[in-house]
Amino acid sequence: MHIRTRTRRIVSGAFIAILLAFAMGLLFRDALASLIAARVLAGRGFHCTEVAMHIPLSRTLPIHLGATRCSVAAGPLKTIEFKTPLEIHLDRFKLRLACDSLDIDLHPREHRDIEMNVLGDLARIAGADQPALELMSDAADLSRDDNPPLLAARAVVRLAGKPVTEFRELRVISTETGMVVSSPDCRVDQVALLGSAVLRLVATPTAAIVNVAFKSAHLDIKVELERLDSAKPRAAFTIGDAKVSAQ
Repeated sequence: MHIRTRTRRIVSGAFIAILLAFAMGLLFRDALASLIAARVLAGRGFHCTEVAMHIPLSRTLPIHLGATRCSVAAGPLKTIEFKTPLEIHLDRFKLRLACDSLDIDLHPREHRDIEMNVLGDLARIAGADQPALELMSDAADLSRDDNPPLLAARAVVRLAGKPVTEFRELRVISTETGMVVSSPDCRVDQVALLGSAVLRLVATPTAAIVNVAFKSAHLDIKVELERLDSAKPRAAFTIGDAKVSAQ
């Protein structure tokens, strides 16, 4: 009888210990996930003001990274700020990111000697060739990395702190050869008088093509930038009717 009582106490104690361990795991899962995420981000060169992860109990719900601002050690990105929590969706072992509001600041680039077509030369004289060529060059650099798809309801892109473009429903998708950036509604500060536009940019490590179709002006501007791996890249500007799709 004494042995049975002792056995029950051992089993009961072990069961309670397991329950306590499980409860502690649930209680500290966010803190542990935050610590791991901070180390992973730091390993990739992202130094964030705060890394606060929330892991939901249901697998069907996304993981959340709290609003934060990260400086980037190397590359075109200077800072990236998630003004609202970043949702991390896991679909069959594939990541997908979503955020309501995003702010990206890029480093200014050193001036490069770029060969232009006639319209490009006119754009340069008018000062309208920048920052388009800088942003395209940055996109080409970023296209080297295989990143999960990103959807941002609103995103502001800055160059050395100065707003350049504001996007609505921004999509960034990595492909086998590079990256595709698209938005059905963006505003380019340099030509704000033309109103909103549909934008689609396709970038590889050595080239980039951007089409911007201004809705109210019924104007399509296309810029092709190539030979980025050479001493003298080439850019061609063309103008035509708007036939651009953000898909």
